[in-house]
Amino acid sequence: SFSLIGSISSINGHYIYFSYQGFSKDRIWDSVIVQQNKFKFSGKLSGQAKCYITTRKSKRDNTDYINVAEPFYIQPGIITISLDSTDFKKCRITGSGVQAQLDVLNRKRKPIYDKLKTLRNRIDSLSILYNPEEDLIGAIKIKKQQDDLNNKMDSYSAEIVLLNKKFI
Repeated sequence: SFSLIGSISSINGHYIYFSYQGFSKDRIWDSVIVQQNKFKFSGKLSGQAKCYITTRKSKRDNTDYINVAEPFYIQPGIITISLDSTDFKKCRITGSGVQAQLDVLNRKRKPIYDKLKTLRNRIDSLSILYNPEEDLIGAIKIKKQQDDLNNKMDSYSAEIVLLNKKFI
């Protein structure tokens, strides 16, 4: 058995939707109304489970940073979650050892992901300038810069793979 006890401000009277892989391995969806900035979900698990929590009844996806939290993990026991009603990506989860381990891994990966994001933005900005029909020599230079940035991205991706392997 597990209990997920949550807190969130500014959405009293609104639903919170929660899903997880249940004891029988079926995806379970549940919902509760937030009352006095609190909510609670309970259920049964056969081990750990990847979960999702949102205020959206439909169109649930991870591009909605305000209303959809990052997937997280629960296990049997009492787990608490604190949600920021302005940005669900800032949620804090305690009581799940599996999630605590993932949080450590994510903190180690974050600087690398930040570098990857910066490189991706630079590549995208160069793509706007890339026009071989108007300036072939300039386009070749831009393509070379993009290739160099892609090579750097490959090395950062390899770092993430190593971190993941060490974690596993």
